[in-house]
Formats: sequence, structure tokens, C-alpha cells
Amino acid sequence: FNPSTTISYDLIGDSHVDISIYNVMGQKVATLVNDFKATGTYSVVWNATNSSGVDLPSGVYIMKLNTANQSISNKLTLLR
Repeated sequence: FNPSTTISYDLIGDSHVDISIYNVMGQKVATLVNDFKATGTYSVVWNATNSSGVDLPSGVYIMKLNTANQSISNKLTLLR
């Protein structure tokens, strides 16, 4: 993706949601969502910046979505 990507997700029940981005070394670089959400469909945009708003370099990143019932991770490739 370049310069941003949209992450969409569905909740089948009310839950705390944490969506974070990690680099390939396992270091958390950004937190996109850390909040309680009701059942429904949501989306969040990641503009390839870290938690301080600094642009991240091209590379592979891991998106991890955690709820009370599941944990999902996906690879994201950023090309600048």
C-alpha cells in the first residue's frame, strides 16, 4: 500500500478492540484502536506513520487485531 490503507473489521459481540502495528522485529510502532466497541462493522485508516506521526520506511509490517474472543494478524507491505 502507499500512502495509506484501510483496515475493516466486524464484531459479532461487544468487546474491547486493540489494533496495533508491529515491525518485523516485533516492536510496536503504532496503535490504531484501543477502545471498547459495540457489535457492528468498523474501519480504521493507517497512514503509514508511527505513534509519533513520523513516516515509516518501506517494508513489511504486521497488523494485529485483538478482541475478547479472537486474535487476528495480517502482513502489510508498505511501498514508498
